[in-house]
Amino acid sequence: MAHKLTLDAMIKRADFFQKKIGEQQELSVSAKPISSINFDTLRSDSNFILNLRKPEFQRETNQWSVDQAAGFIQSYIEGYFVPSVILWQSLDGYVFVIDGAHRLSALRAWMEDDYGDRSISQTFFGGEIPQSQKKIAKKIREKIEETVGAYTSLKDKLAARNANSTIVYTDEINRRLKNLASRELELQWVRAE
Repeated sequence: MAHKLTLDAMIKRADFFQKKIGEQQELSVSAKPISSINFDTLRSDSNFILNLRKPEFQRETNQWSVDQAAGFIQSYIEGYFVPSVILWQSLDGYVFVIDGAHRLSALRAWMEDDYGDRSISQTFFGGEIPQSQKKIAKKIREKIEETVGAYTSLKDKLAARNANSTIVYTDEINRRLKNLASRELELQWVRAE
């Protein structure tokens, strides 16, 4: 896997077949699952991420090359089409990613600046990060810097413009800032009846 990005730490794993806790309760008419998520939803301390899990039986999140991951991040922040993520919620409240773990992990990696080598990954892998993984992480940081820039850099630009309305950015940066502030990733939910 020397040429693939390792993002397995971005979404925790759990057993898909948790034991049943009580009876399934009917949702009220006003209590429906969210239909999309944004960058705030993908923060490490968000309720969504704290409940998000990848089923144990799913492959590891290490199938994308640097170009695939960077291309996806660029597509997302530029406003291009991105397929919906498919989720299922267990009775104990975990939200399982059925399809879209690589997409969610790539966005989270960009936000956290952890492409398999920083604090979240360090904890996940018990401090044992192979040199090949560090090398790939360095490559994607360079690629991201060339294409869209670091997430924190865009956030800083947004904050600077908020503090000083006379700051003017290029049309390209303005489009990215708009998408950073307002872009959402569509969700589809699998229902167990």
